[in-house]
Amino acid sequence: MTDNQNESSKIVTDENWKEQAQREKEKLGAPDGSAPEINLDLAKHHIDLMEVLEEKTKGNLTNDESKKLSLALHEARMQYVQAAGG
Repeated sequence: MTDNQNESSKIVTDENWKEQAQREKEKLGAPDGSAPEINLDLAKHHIDLMEVLEEKTKGNLTNDESKKLSLALHEARMQYVQAAGG
């Protein structure tokens, strides 16, 4: 291997990523006592996307996959209704 090839194949690591990841982990794991932010518009958007996925994959899923998607969609809807207070 020439010096140019050897230099271009060196792996450069950034050791600070470990410290940054640890800080982010601690930040996420340390609740400040406040309730998590609820974004009903975003939740509705995700439910709508799941409905599209269910419609577009109808007939192309196994029974197990279809049941799991249907259950996930049902649970998402129920949680949405509960969060919306209705």
